[in-house]
Amino acid sequence: MAQSPPPSAACKVRRRLLAALPAFGLLTLQGCTPPAPLVIAAHTWPGYEFMFLARDLGWLGTSGVSLTRTSSATESIRELEQGRVDGAALTLDEVLRVRASGTALTIVLVFDISAGADVVLARGNIEALPALRGRRIGVESGTVGALMLRKLMVAAELQDADIIAEALPADEHLGAWQAGRLDAIVTYEPTATLIEQTGARRIFDSRMFPPLVIDVLAVRREILHARRDDLRALARAHFRALRHFTRHRLDAAHRLAARMKLSPEGVLDTYRGLELPDVAQNRDLLGGTAPRLAPTLAEVSRLMLELGSLPHADKLAGIVSDVALPQGNFQ
Repeated sequence: MAQSPPPSAACKVRRRLLAALPAFGLLTLQGCTPPAPLVIAAHTWPGYEFMFLARDLGWLGTSGVSLTRTSSATESIRELEQGRVDGAALTLDEVLRVRASGTALTIVLVFDISAGADVVLARGNIEALPALRGRRIGVESGTVGALMLRKLMVAAELQDADIIAEALPADEHLGAWQAGRLDAIVTYEPTATLIEQTGARRIFDSRMFPPLVIDVLAVRREILHARRDDLRALARAHFRALRHFTRHRLDAAHRLAARMKLSPEGVLDTYRGLELPDVAQNRDLLGGTAPRLAPTLAEVSRLMLELGSLPHADKLAGIVSDVALPQGNFQ
């Protein structure tokens, strides 16, 4: 039987190429695998809702951003510290606490500045601040609650021993109030509006001291530049939804009502105590060599040390960045 002629050099090369194709295809598929989504956690709060509104309206598009709803800031922090999310919507004091625990965070967006949205509500028979003496006051553990309570005590000319403070997570505020366990409560929107609807009276709020209660988006420092495009897509979507709210308030209020468990009118009420910085104001707060948010962060850090809620002063290195903000003229 005749033997086949030996393969030519060209045939040998061809065979090697064919043999390599499966591996090449695998590498090609792996290279095309999209990165995991950028996961952002947020609990229900008026300033955070524009992200979710933008998502519902399709303005996040095909960006690699995933929003996850939590029950409270405490849960958002836990998700962040355990590595299950890349960023979270938090207050300044919460950002400082997470940084102190060893998770490097950078603030990339300012959602809102409280100017009356953080409140102290009381039963109808408490007509003046000194009447809080001997009363049971609910307050969330954390610096904002402690700060609000301290400012209240100073205004009421009371000492810590003059009241009974009951620590309550935010998602228990409404239930505790409805159960009649409290004479007054330190709370915030949208729960504040729900409690006011039961007949509670507003006796103190965040308009009565300099703006220290500020809500921001903070992300892990290591993803700041690696996921810059996704962060910018999220920021653009937030500002687009904010602009929609500004121009079409009733439409936006109706869309937000179900999620916030309020009537459209109640939704609008929750925003009356908030300043909502636009892109230009965010650039002023986060950008340049002297970002306007820096002195406020230093003051919050000082107060937290004084309250014993921070183990050491935060040096504030790398704590703010404008890298996620839309560039040029935002449309």
